[in-house]
Amino acid sequence: MKRKLVIFFVLALILTASVATAEEKILEIGMSQEPDGFGTMFSMAAGTQVENTINPTMPMLYRDNNWDLHPNVTKYRPNVQDGTWVVDEENETMVVHWKLREDITWHDGEPFTTEDFVIGYNITMHDDYPAITKTVARYIEEIEVLGDYEMKLHYNQLYPFADGQVLGFMPKPAHIFAELYEQDDMEAIVEHDYWRTGFFGIGPYKIKEWVSGSHIELTANPDFYRGEPKIDTIVFRFVEDTETLRFMIETGEVQASINPTLHFDSAIALQRSVDPEKIHVDFIETITWEHIDLNTRDFEPFQDVRVRRALMHATDKEEILETVYEGVISSSEIPMSPRHPHFVDEAYDVMTVYEYNPERAEALLAAAGFARGPDGIMTHQDTGEKLILDIRTTAGNSSRELAQQILAQQWAEIGIQVEINNMVSTALFDHGHLYKRAWPHMILFAWVSSPTSMGDTIWHMDAIPREDNNWEGQNVSGWENEEASEILDEMLQEMDEGRRQELNTRFLQLWTRDLPSLPLFFNLDITIWHKNVSGIKPTGCNSPDTWNIHQWDIH
Repeated sequence: MKRKLVIFFVLALILTASVATAEEKILEIGMSQEPDGFGTMFSMAAGTQVENTINPTMPMLYRDNNWDLHPNVTKYRPNVQDGTWVVDEENETMVVHWKLREDITWHDGEPFTTEDFVIGYNITMHDDYPAITKTVARYIEEIEVLGDYEMKLHYNQLYPFADGQVLGFMPKPAHIFAELYEQDDMEAIVEHDYWRTGFFGIGPYKIKEWVSGSHIELTANPDFYRGEPKIDTIVFRFVEDTETLRFMIETGEVQASINPTLHFDSAIALQRSVDPEKIHVDFIETITWEHIDLNTRDFEPFQDVRVRRALMHATDKEEILETVYEGVISSSEIPMSPRHPHFVDEAYDVMTVYEYNPERAEALLAAAGFARGPDGIMTHQDTGEKLILDIRTTAGNSSRELAQQILAQQWAEIGIQVEINNMVSTALFDHGHLYKRAWPHMILFAWVSSPTSMGDTIWHMDAIPREDNNWEGQNVSGWENEEASEILDEMLQEMDEGRRQELNTRFLQLWTRDLPSLPLFFNLDITIWHKNVSGIKPTGCNSPDTWNIHQWDIH
């Protein structure tokens, strides 16, 4: 009898374990890019999506799919009415009073306090810390600590988004970095594995493993302060070949895909081939700007605005949009979407529009000193330099690669030869490649924007990455326009939205006149999920689609 009881008990344990395993919820998410790292030293969209799952990329407030703002790690959103945001117009300074939630811990169990903000700010402001941008952080003169969960941020200038929409720096775990900072060991801080495989935060999921070139597996954080996640395990799979990713979605190998995901042609084909009752393919208009950056700083021909304008006149954007995007996307003339709060219709009256006109393009090249050589390639009459242009984009992005081929054909008509030299995303967006301008001529990609973006990090003269500023800033084209930079400075301090819109209109007038980059269009956000997955609500801006991932579920 004892033997039978033991056998029965063992069988019961096995059955119990099987039921527990069957109930575990695992969501596989496909992405076409792999993060290069986490934190303010990195800027890939893929990194932002995954990072926000582990640690909020907007710490003070989070933005939902309607672009509404809500308190995140704080007890409230500061405002002028109740005195938590004090604006001194006369002295052009501000003080913002914050109270943190007291129920937040880092994934390793340490409390999340104002000390983490202080160390995060100090590291960011160190000369040897290579943040992508420090613009807003420089507006903060002092962090006045009033306790473990209370602080005041003192600003040395006016700034309209100081209520937490843009903090300017990220809190960092003081128990990891305080000692290294006190030792002034910035090399150890920058090279720390925290920014990659050792990354942790306060978010709804924790890293279990990161297999480079394959996936990142995350496990639920039951102590997440905004609610326990409904899904036990999230796996982000990185599949650079979009046709492979499409197959994985169709077969259910991955049950969802978020930006960066399938490209338009693959997504449309998927939508047409699958049962809409089983797989949902969502398209949403975004403020993410697809464009071609021109290396005006290092490539002398691009320093002549006539050459830049010639390229634009030789570009038939409508052919690209019809061929690649079936005409569902509209072309852009500027780097700011009409959906952006700072855009007003008056901008159309002042901006320069470059219509497709190959004859005009050739005339501009002739005025710049170029003529066709015996081989038909435009050659400078004084220097002998041929317009043989290297263009790069993300390898495996079928939409961009097709656009490149069309551009090569269009530009060949005016004597410009194109050499396509594409790279995997981690190499293309590597800091040493993108920001140090290791690309010689042109790079095709997208800048992700937010409803608070004013272009300062991308177009200000001080945002040109250079060796003497530790390669900070995103003005990789190298555009230098003093008046435009002054307008951006004024916009950053202007508290009145109407006045910011007026300044922005003048800025767009200058930008379209100088044309430091070639505008193409504003992307669609493509999000895909199987119908047994619920809760996914894409944002259409730089706020990660994972803003509410703790509420996602599998049924």
